[in-house]
Amino acid sequence: MEINKKSNLGKTFKESEIRETAKRKSDTPVFLICLLLATLFWILIKLSADYSVTYPLKIKYEHVPEGKLLVASEDSVVNVSFKSDGYNLLDLLITGKLKYIPVNLGDIKMERIKSNSYAIFTQGLKEPLASRLNVNESEIIFSTPDLELNMEDLASRKVSIIPKLNLQFKSQYGLYAVNVIPDKITIWGSQNQIDSIAELQTNQINLNDLDANQEMTVALQNPLPGSLRIDPDRVKVKLIVEKYTEFSLKVPIDVSGISPIIRTFPATTTLYFNMFLKDYKELKTNQFKVVPDIKNIDLRSVKTLNLRIITHPKITRDVRMDPYSVEFIIVN
Repeated sequence: MEINKKSNLGKTFKESEIRETAKRKSDTPVFLICLLLATLFWILIKLSADYSVTYPLKIKYEHVPEGKLLVASEDSVVNVSFKSDGYNLLDLLITGKLKYIPVNLGDIKMERIKSNSYAIFTQGLKEPLASRLNVNESEIIFSTPDLELNMEDLASRKVSIIPKLNLQFKSQYGLYAVNVIPDKITIWGSQNQIDSIAELQTNQINLNDLDANQEMTVALQNPLPGSLRIDPDRVKVKLIVEKYTEFSLKVPIDVSGISPIIRTFPATTTLYFNMFLKDYKELKTNQFKVVPDIKNIDLRSVKTLNLRIITHPKITRDVRMDPYSVEFIIVN
């Protein structure tokens, strides 16, 4: 009978422990809800309070007067102090209005300090800033009484466009011509800036396995973004791709400028070169000039002379000759 009593006592203890654990579990959600509500009320109380704050705000100049160019600003950041409740501050942070101050140069009074230097009094920024931040204008305090900036007269000039190409061709194909439309564009900036720019490049064009014409619109690279204006800022680039092959041509060796008079054997040499098929009809023998190389040579002490290509038409490339040297005799 003693054993049964102990067994019943153990069973009762376990049941009591289970009930206590279940009660604690049921109390946990209630505790968390109370904690959440307490935190929420604390946040609401804090947000309803007024705070004196100071923020470093970037200066963003807008609406530069026509015919003028903003070159630089001495003040790019200004500290602004003001009072606001927590609700408004939270809204300003979320909307990003505390990142910068927009300054409308077309609508604000400026004072000329030097030839190209101007000052803007921060007193004139209070009203638009108060409206932007939804605060009392009288409570806005700037860390500086004025902002300094430099503006110059806007100048312009036309510059050439150079396409930046990285092209790979199929066998026996090459670039015949490049057309840029327009081939010149207008740039605007300070006189010093545009005087240093003679041409602009496009963004790089990368193409592989070319065997046909290509046409694309490409953006121009601005060497002075933010201060140099380009119009248009994109151009059309047309790539003319043609097939080429190797040709050969017998060309007479020109000895007319040599003294004493000589005669070469043979009197001609064969030139081998690559050119586009469509240009072959324009090829003429007299467009080539091959001469013996007699620089620092005593003609009476040698029997052969190397040959040199003096001129060849631009439509030919990779020009080579055979024979490369010839024998000669002195005629007079």
